[in-house]
Amino acid sequence: MGWVELFIRRHILTWMLMIALVLFGILSVQKMGISEFPDVDFPVVDITVSWEGANPELVEKQLADPIENAISSVQGITAIYTVARSNGVSVTAEFELNTPIDTAVQDIQVALARIQRQFPREVDPPVVRKTNPEDRPIIWVSVVSDTLSRADLMAKVRDQIRPRFTTIPGVASVQMGGYVDPAILIQPNLHRMSQLQLSLQDIGSSLQTEHIELPAGPLESRKKDLAVRVMGEAETMDAIKQLPITRRG
Repeated sequence: MGWVELFIRRHILTWMLMIALVLFGILSVQKMGISEFPDVDFPVVDITVSWEGANPELVEKQLADPIENAISSVQGITAIYTVARSNGVSVTAEFELNTPIDTAVQDIQVALARIQRQFPREVDPPVVRKTNPEDRPIIWVSVVSDTLSRADLMAKVRDQIRPRFTTIPGVASVQMGGYVDPAILIQPNLHRMSQLQLSLQDIGSSLQTEHIELPAGPLESRKKDLAVRVMGEAETMDAIKQLPITRRG
């Protein structure tokens, strides 16, 4: 006797099974979790390589292209996003959802270890970390000014605006996109350097030793204790020009 014949002859059993299936289906639907934005752990790996002083074109040629070629052979990668900028490059590799994130990180590290010797000596070692797209910024706020210069605007955002955002409940971190630390470009007089028998290393070493702020120890009294420091940092362009340059060695 087949299943069809069994259900035809024993119709009461058939109705009981159908009712049971409907009841279990209704209970399952009611207890099923539904979310408009479900918490999915995407296997994403970020690679960051720093190269101080390099322009975007050089970073793209010396860092971005070799990294892309090296990790493109890693199994499970679905997409690669690269941002070449001044002083470094950021590469994001997205993997298939069923890829274990720890295995993906190890495969990326092995691929980078094969080409790391090709990088220039000034390049810092690559930093590989696993990330979650949900942890990235959800709000970007633009700050513009018609009166402040770019340097003054960045300083105002860093010193006044950013601290206010960090105190808002629920804010985990605040990133400043487009912020660049102040820098001074020094162009030495090669003819004058030759007369004084100075090298570029002498200028760099002198700036590191003279343009520095050092602690001078505590100053204790009956009423208060003070921390004394030596104000050796140059705060203006004229002060930098007055720094003594000595020959090393």
